[in-house]
Amino acid sequence: AGKLTFTSTGGTANAAVLNIDASGNPSQIFGQLESSTVGGGVAPSMFIANGNGIVVGAGGRIAAPNGVGLIGANMNNATARFDFVGNNSSGTSYVDVTTGQSTVTINGAINGSLTTNTPAVYVLLAGGDIVNTGNIYSNFTYALAGLRATPTTDTVNGVAGTTVNRLANS
Repeated sequence: AGKLTFTSTGGTANAAVLNIDASGNPSQIFGQLESSTVGGGVAPSMFIANGNGIVVGAGGRIAAPNGVGLIGANMNNATARFDFVGNNSSGTSYVDVTTGQSTVTINGAINGSLTTNTPAVYVLLAGGDIVNTGNIYSNFTYALAGLRATPTTDTVNGVAGTTVNRLANS
């Protein structure tokens, strides 16, 4: 059980990290996962996507002051990554997944800090099933369970009629 920290540097206004686990195994967080800043700026939002599921173990802690998303779905393709950051022609952002929609399990803690009792700005939990026996402390918690991707078409990267598999719109 170690510690992994994602950072952004001073002057960064909007930072985000998207970690796509395509190992074929569930992502397992048994240590500490944190986002913070180096020399000012804004701590990055963190997103983890895995079509085989995500488990935050009983001793696992996620500290993300500007938000975290645990997405139990496969986003391991260029269209999904492109659409996720809102670079599509409609100007909206959506979670585009291909397969998976698996279980997200929280047995540990998710909040805004490893050292203080601070809420995360938001926590997004999306997948086929969501199991929470842990502690989630945030200003907004979104639990999107039982979702299945809906194939539609949109203009992506300048190509009209591209098939997208939308899990959620924002």
